[in-house]
Amino acid sequence: MDTSWNNPPGGPSFPPPYEPPQRGGGCGKVAILLAIVGAAGVLGTIGCCGGLMFWFKGEMSNEIQFQLEGHPAVQEHVGEIRSFDMDIMASGAVDGEDVWVYDVEGTKGKAIITAEHITAADGSEEIISARMRLPSGETVELVP
Repeated sequence: MDTSWNNPPGGPSFPPPYEPPQRGGGCGKVAILLAIVGAAGVLGTIGCCGGLMFWFKGEMSNEIQFQLEGHPAVQEHVGEIRSFDMDIMASGAVDGEDVWVYDVEGTKGKAIITAEHITAADGSEEIISARMRLPSGETVELVP
């Protein structure tokens, strides 16, 4: 059987032998290293800011609690305070830049205290106004 008609001029041609692709010379390693360092930086920033917010929230809550825990109405309705926690979500929903909402639990009951306070020149918190809402819906003015 004559197969000469199937061969191109100059003889039969074959595809070159398979060669695996060459690696990028370390570029992939550099990209992975940069991604890891970038991710660590982002997580560190988030952790740092979250830690600062947690500290700020705790310090402010402690100072406002200290100023209000001896109030006769707080003693009457809440009793000795067991927890005094800032509610960030509720505070964000209230009108006013310096108005904060606190969830309060004590030996006699629970309440929500909404307080407007500013930071004085010496760094302490000065309460401008505060009111306490009881579970019954009754509102008690604490600071006019």
